Amino acid sequence: MGGVSGVSFESGTPSSTGSGSKTVTASCPSGKLAVAGGHLIEMLSGGGSEPPFILESRLTAPDTWTIATRAGVITSNYRVTAYAVCIDG
Repeated sequence: MGGVSGVSFESGTPSSTGSGSKTVTASCPSGKLAVAGGHLIEMLSGGGSEPPFILESRLTAPDTWTIATRAGVITSNYRVTAYAVCIDG
C-alpha cells in the first residue's frame, strides 16, 4: 500500500493592505493537485480589533485554493494570504 507522494505547501501572494473585501489564491506547481488549503490573516496597525469575515475557503480549480474575505464594521487594515497543500497529480 503506497502513501501520498510529492506533498508540497504553497503560499499565494498576500493581498493588498487596507479594508474592504479581498480575494486571494494559492496555486500548485504544474502537475500537482490541491487537496487542502488555508489562510493567514494579519491585522495591521490601525486595523481595529475585529478580524474580517471569511466568506470562502475552497478549491476553485484542481490546482488552486481560494480565500475570500470581507471586512467587519470596525476592521480597517488587514492583509490575507492563501495557502495550498499540493500532491502529485
